[in-house]
Amino acid sequence: MNIEVRGVLTLLQVFDMPTSVRFYRDVLGFEIVQTTTPREGDQFDWGLLRLNDTELMLNTAYEQDDRPAAPPPTSTIRQTVSISASAGTTSSATRLRLSEGAME
Repeated sequence: MNIEVRGVLTLLQVFDMPTSVRFYRDVLGFEIVQTTTPREGDQFDWGLLRLNDTELMLNTAYEQDDRPAAPPPTSTIRQTVSISASAGTTSSATRLRLSEGAME
């Protein structure tokens, strides 16, 4: 079965959301399109950012109450790519977990 891939969107797990937002927004020029409910300033759990035709999602690596004071010395980054696809007249969203090479 062939599918028509219409786009790819990267989800990045970040340790420090405010620092990550400042980098992507203030340095690279992304705009914040949507977020979960902000707690204070740039502190939120998930956000969708856009620059021209490029979109990416940022997600906190830890829940607020579980976040350590500093990132682990050897941290692994898990990236999830969401692929918008269409097969015939049926549209579906397929997730490809790059770290495990598996389809969900």
